[in-house]
Amino acid sequence: MNAPDRVLAGPCSPGSRRLTTPLRRISGKKGSRESEFEPISWDEAFAAVAARLLALRDEGEARSIATWTSGSRAHGTGSLMSRLFALLGSPNGPGMVDPGSAALASAFGLGMFTNGYGIDGATGQDDLGSSKYLLFLGTNQAQTHPLVFDYLRRDRTQAKLVVVDPRRTPTTARADEWLASRPHTDLALVLGMLSHIITTGRQDRRFVAHWVTGFEELRDHLRDHGYTPDWAARITGLPADTIRRIAEEYAAADRAAIFCDAGVSHQRGAFDAYRALTFLAAVTGNIGIPGGGCNFMHHTWPGDLRLPPLTVAVPPTPPALPPGPEPVLTGRPYRLRALVTQGNPLQTVTESTRVRQALREVEFSVHIGLVMDEIAYHADLILPSCGELEFEGVYRHRDDRAVRWHHQTLPRAGLSRPDWEIWIGLARALGDVDAVRGPAYWHDAFPLAWLDYPTLWAEFVAHTPGMGGMTQARLEAQDEPLRWPCPSVGHPGVSVLYADHPSWYEAAAALGAPGKRFLTASGKVEFVNVSNPRLPVFGQPELRPDRGRMLPQVRNGIQPRQPAVDVDRWEKSGDLTPGRTDVGPAPPRLELGMRGELGHGAHPGVGYAGRVQTMFHLSR
Repeated sequence: MNAPDRVLAGPCSPGSRRLTTPLRRISGKKGSRESEFEPISWDEAFAAVAARLLALRDEGEARSIATWTSGSRAHGTGSLMSRLFALLGSPNGPGMVDPGSAALASAFGLGMFTNGYGIDGATGQDDLGSSKYLLFLGTNQAQTHPLVFDYLRRDRTQAKLVVVDPRRTPTTARADEWLASRPHTDLALVLGMLSHIITTGRQDRRFVAHWVTGFEELRDHLRDHGYTPDWAARITGLPADTIRRIAEEYAAADRAAIFCDAGVSHQRGAFDAYRALTFLAAVTGNIGIPGGGCNFMHHTWPGDLRLPPLTVAVPPTPPALPPGPEPVLTGRPYRLRALVTQGNPLQTVTESTRVRQALREVEFSVHIGLVMDEIAYHADLILPSCGELEFEGVYRHRDDRAVRWHHQTLPRAGLSRPDWEIWIGLARALGDVDAVRGPAYWHDAFPLAWLDYPTLWAEFVAHTPGMGGMTQARLEAQDEPLRWPCPSVGHPGVSVLYADHPSWYEAAAALGAPGKRFLTASGKVEFVNVSNPRLPVFGQPELRPDRGRMLPQVRNGIQPRQPAVDVDRWEKSGDLTPGRTDVGPAPPRLELGMRGELGHGAHPGVGYAGRVQTMFHLSR
């Protein structure tokens, strides 16, 4: 007898937790596992959601409607969500930006991963596989991106791998060198490296002269603030000589690539840390070349797929709400009353206790998901979505802008629907009951034809700059993914952004920047932002190595306003020995795992709270 197929038996197939029909709460407190739900039809579910959203709009409270969703949606769903929220008159749809994306856009003009995996169709050269030096910060790729990591490390003699990480991970175990720095000190490390490279004249003088603006301001800033390797050593806990050596190795490497992920995005001052890394790549000439670049892996897909312009006037909107629980719990800056969730925000925030409280207290909530998880138990209505193997569409590699067409492999689970069908269905339900705007206001903006993903994709290709060559027919014919931007059917796609090559200049023209290598106002790498001259070279780094602190994460590029939480007053109930650390009660408003762990060789005094994957210092 054949063993059961693990894929078919997995979360993409019906099971005890898999959602297969819309559900409506009938009893139980929000968040309670004892909550009871009853199955309802899609028509009933859409009508219930539409009635609540329109009631808020008609009260003048459209701004109180928000969505909190993850990036794990069918590609293009965010564009439909933004369209629906615009018609409602709410500013709180999707669209927040990761600090890595913001830093990349500030320096180079586009907020995305600069290089690609595999062969560059324009030059025939291997791109990231040709790197001679790999600098990892805040990324554990051996565990989180194993296929990509194996690709980069397929020939251990080709590139030196240096990993900056406070704790031992599967990635540090396979590194040529592991730098166990203090948590949240990446900015200090990079400033020290920049200072050493510039003061010793190791910068790529030709590239800087031709393609960088603001180099002198950066040089003076580093000098005036004393951001030397010795200063960085006091902050990071790394030897100053090590910082100098790593800076020299990176600057001397023929092709050096930087990789970062959530470990950088989830720290205070993430934008400045990322921005410093863009400067590090630029001063050494490691931008716009195969095997180089700033490859920031955390939510840096362009994502701006465009649809035909709306033909109706939409309501004006106030400023958007900041992320987090405060708009529900305190009503500041105004109250959030209706929420649509997808994904699990409790896994991406530090204030999980208050977020959980907000999920219980929000007036009306809808959850879109695959399984009956923790967030689903907080919802009033639950809408079942399809897994990626259960629909036809595009698979996009969020890191390197690669897109391929994929076909449905598994049948839909029960009555589940793909994300775009859910949002189109909701929009049309709004039109069915909108006594103020009428059906056409909604139905014309969300035609039934878009329920067919190939038709919807054709709209994206027709209206999104740089996508003219990414048709379904071409994607299906490709053996390898096609990388954005790809402005025409004869264009090979772009692996290396900002390459001094005709194929890139053709793509740049399609993106509205004819003749420019970098898509900034100046056409160069901007250390001093020409379009926003008030943006400083750097803000002052908020680094306090003398005190134990836990720095809160950020969500999608918005830095939290609450102060860092002191860990000084935590009681220690065990020895700080490698491999085992027990930590006493957490400060109020934080829900952390009670057991931390120190990897062997980790920086002394570094703890790791595994339940929320948050780094913190333990005071001596």
